[in-house]
Amino acid sequence: MTQRQITFRLTFLLFILSFGASAQVHTIQNKESITDIARNYNMTPFELMTLNPHLRNGINPGEVIRISKAVAKGVTLYDTYKVGRKETLFGIGQKLGISVEDIKKHNPILYSKELNTRQILLIPVQYPDQTELKTSQALTYTVKPKDTKWRVAYLHGMTLPELEKLNPDLGETLDIGQVLKVSNPEVKQSGKDFDGYELYTVKPKETLYSLTKALDVSEKELSQLNPELENGLKAGMILKIPAKTSKSVNVNPQEFVELTNRSFSGDEIKLAVMLPFGLKELQADTLLNFKRRFKTDRNLDVTTDFYSGVLIAIDSAKTLGIKIDANAFDTENSETKVSQIIRSNQLDRADAIIGPLYQKNFERAGELLKDSHVKMFSPLTNREIRLYQNCFQSLPTQEVLETGMLNFMKSKHRNENIIVVADRKFRGVTTRVKALFPEAVLLVSDTTGIVSQSLIVTALSVDKPNWVVVVSENVTLLTTLIPKLSQLSDTYKINLMTTDRNKFFEGDEVSSRQLARLSFQFPSVEKPLDMSLSNPFINQYVKAYGVIPSKYAVRGFDLTFDVIMRIATAKDNQRKFDESLPTEYLENRFSYDKKGSGGYLNKSFYILKYDGYNLIEAKE
Repeated sequence: MTQRQITFRLTFLLFILSFGASAQVHTIQNKESITDIARNYNMTPFELMTLNPHLRNGINPGEVIRISKAVAKGVTLYDTYKVGRKETLFGIGQKLGISVEDIKKHNPILYSKELNTRQILLIPVQYPDQTELKTSQALTYTVKPKDTKWRVAYLHGMTLPELEKLNPDLGETLDIGQVLKVSNPEVKQSGKDFDGYELYTVKPKETLYSLTKALDVSEKELSQLNPELENGLKAGMILKIPAKTSKSVNVNPQEFVELTNRSFSGDEIKLAVMLPFGLKELQADTLLNFKRRFKTDRNLDVTTDFYSGVLIAIDSAKTLGIKIDANAFDTENSETKVSQIIRSNQLDRADAIIGPLYQKNFERAGELLKDSHVKMFSPLTNREIRLYQNCFQSLPTQEVLETGMLNFMKSKHRNENIIVVADRKFRGVTTRVKALFPEAVLLVSDTTGIVSQSLIVTALSVDKPNWVVVVSENVTLLTTLIPKLSQLSDTYKINLMTTDRNKFFEGDEVSSRQLARLSFQFPSVEKPLDMSLSNPFINQYVKAYGVIPSKYAVRGFDLTFDVIMRIATAKDNQRKFDESLPTEYLENRFSYDKKGSGGYLNKSFYILKYDGYNLIEAKE
């Protein structure tokens, strides 16, 4: 964990310490709720709890809390940069126009550790050493007929964010005669040369290769139309492309329900969040010991990240006009504490409970509330758990992912040659593959975990495409087999697949280049998320907390927002709560199926594949 991440989590839990004595305060009265206090001061509960993080564990009459809307000084907005192979800090600095020292300043871990391939760096949007374009020095451009923001930016060799930064009040459309500030004279062709062409804004992580595939245009033609590509591709760059060639890489044909387009009930939603915050230990710890715990205690790491996403989801739902009375409780990772919380706070009257986090605590809460109408959502457990009739397992199990991948293969199979390599632990997968594809060839590794190249070559077909299904946790097998398959892909058409993309597929020993050459496909609970500030959620999160959200923060947002929206739309006109509705948010999908006589299991997921170096959703 980086120093910046530790600082974020400490700040999140101890935010109240960062404000001076001048902050306004409020004394909690009897029977006042967080919602009541926030409403009285024209705040949202999210803002109030950001100022007073301890309120997550309940409020106490007579307690003095802060209600100032002041924000911490020195908040910096960041974009992200993924370190490529053999890149150096000096090279990255030259590429992004930032000094090595400033990169280290905003990524303190670099003072003590070497730069790693695929490491994500925080790059300040406005660099300290960058020469700012003064407003008085800015050039101007008068909008002409048919001009758009993208066209103006393109004509002046600017990215769209650069144009919007110079013109903060810029709307989606331009008015003829409108005067805009620009950073360069007109450096591209005039508007009359746009006939038969359109403009495309480069997204983060896109490469020339992925663009040629997505836009159905050759690299040579792209470079001829955009000579500035000689200096490299960067996010936000506006490219001129042949008209009607742009196509989306979102290839999943399934229709998802947009719940925000439905009407909401005016009734207040009572939401409880039960997580192991460890506040009791926090009160007893010294600040130094607490920092040490953050470095080693995964519980604190996951919990604070997940809950930060929960808070943004609640705040986002409130902006839609949904009334929410949300309360958070510290389970202390204790079944006894869980029982005490439920009985002392009448949680059987809540509309929904998110948590507890861990299986034993969730099952205990489910047992106590099984006869109530409250809907309980397990947030992060993918193991088989006991689900009472009112319980929802929001994370698909490995069995769901495995079945989904095999069904996907069956739907796509034509005459492909199928080869299976699996550990003994995954014999069940081998049996299921053979049942679906009786002609599949099974390869067995030797005692060292290596599959000989002669066996591989013998099994591969020259005349047919080859699907190689690898299900293994053997590092030796993966780090020897995948490079071999990558080399052989020059001669044979090979697609690599798995039903379980575990951590061993993501280590340094297996390169993304090799996986890309093999068009690696696998099932996944979440899809890749655009981590740039152009993503509204990322922008809001960085503004609130000063760090890039982890997958747990995104999960906290997606799950909480989905729960709130399902309840809000169901309450309207007394609709039935429809657990089967397919929904999709930032990284996650939800669609629940009833599990026998018990509760509900989320069976919605993704099949992802490498397209060049990008991960996209595979066609069904």
